[in-house]
Amino acid sequence: MTAVIEAGITGLDLHERLRHRGLTLGHEPDSWEFSTLGGWIATRASGMKKNTYGNIEDLVVNITTVTPQGTMQRAANVPRAALGPDMNNAMMGSEGIFGVHTLVTLRLREFPTVQVYDSLIFPSLEHGLAALKEITRAGCEPASLRLLDNTQFQLGQALKTSSTTNKFTAGVIDFAKKTYVTKIRGFDVDEMCAATVLLEGTSQQKVAEQQKRIQTIAKRHEGMVGGEENGKRGYFFTYIIAYLRDFALDYYFMSESFETCVPWTNARQLITDIKLAINSVAAKRNVKIPPLIACRISQVYDTGVCVYVYYGINYFRVDEPITLFRETELAAVDAIVRNGGALSHHHGVGKHRLAWLPAAISPPAIAAIQGIKSALDPTNVFAVTNLQPNKHVEN
Repeated sequence: MTAVIEAGITGLDLHERLRHRGLTLGHEPDSWEFSTLGGWIATRASGMKKNTYGNIEDLVVNITTVTPQGTMQRAANVPRAALGPDMNNAMMGSEGIFGVHTLVTLRLREFPTVQVYDSLIFPSLEHGLAALKEITRAGCEPASLRLLDNTQFQLGQALKTSSTTNKFTAGVIDFAKKTYVTKIRGFDVDEMCAATVLLEGTSQQKVAEQQKRIQTIAKRHEGMVGGEENGKRGYFFTYIIAYLRDFALDYYFMSESFETCVPWTNARQLITDIKLAINSVAAKRNVKIPPLIACRISQVYDTGVCVYVYYGINYFRVDEPITLFRETELAAVDAIVRNGGALSHHHGVGKHRLAWLPAAISPPAIAAIQGIKSALDPTNVFAVTNLQPNKHVEN
């Protein structure tokens, strides 16, 4: 099934309109309350359920783009065509330099009738990474599978509210669970991590079988099942963080997120090096309170993972906090490059990472992008300078 959608629609609005028709796109980025279909195209976006539905490039059948040289689109809405280099693909990740995306033909599926949340707890990030790798290579990855490091796990626990009106009962239950995990299983509260799991489908039996396989693999890596409620809470926690950022600014706490894609073998070292890099900058700038740095594995692939990082710094009585913010970001990107990571998995290059782009994709690739730009927009109507290191001068 396909549908032609105007590119200005927001993700949440698109989801609701399709749901009322018993359909889904399955593309749910953290930003879907505000981000648009056209924005997903421009940044080459990825959603939380990509394991089942794919990234944006897997969901697009055709794109209509209005350029200064005319409207560009493929004549036939077919699933695949060998017509030379794919210009639809060239538009994805183009960051607004070629034209305006107006219409997108999308591949749709039936809305899932079965949806199950689950969670897994591991004694360390290394155990969790090994489990996710085996789950992925066994071909039983659920719609969403994310691994939260200890910092993000503890942050989520700190923000947790009881779902019951009996606070005493809730406290007793939480104490019993913590005692089992730490005293009997021997998990260190400062090392343990958690994975959130979301399974979707149209068959209760198939979803149950998939869940059982995932839990079996997790137990082989010393993991334990954390239950549905923790999985659901952890899944929706990412929607909250953006609002925490704005709230925290009133208290001299600035924060940001960035992401990368890295081979499995480099993932653990990358996380370590990113934290070292940000902490080092903060120490040199005499930041009094250590930065908060939380990482998660947000997407898994056969050959690697997406590492998503949140960090925040208290800038009270710190000279030139904007400069501090930029220095931490530069240090983090350097750590990513050293560990063989991509400049971005789904946020895009933008302005801040532009200096690294020629080394990341090669000078001939930069020239090719500029060639398409010159052909479609010779007078530079779309003068945002993205993806053009020779055109951009940072302010």
